Amino acid sequence: MPKNTGRGGKKFRGSKKTKNMDGSRPMDWKEDGQEYAKVIKMLGNMRLTALTNCGNTILCIIPGKFKSREWINQDDIILITVRDHIH
Repeated sequence: MPKNTGRGGKKFRGSKKTKNMDGSRPMDWKEDGQEYAKVIKMLGNMRLTALTNCGNTILCIIPGKFKSREWINQDDIILITVRDHIH
């Protein structure tokens, strides 16, 4: 019998869906109600602690739409939205 050299199954059908081949994307600048923050520690369960420009250490929750799409590591600069109903 011949060896299995090809790819098969559903998971390989849509593998060529990259939009930007060079990995670049437009920069998102902050707007009203948003701030830049530096990631201090990853806590797990899609949460992290971050240090804002004002010097405040806050707990951040990563939205579900970023799960497995955007990877956030320690010492990254992130754009956060300040929620009024929490404070």
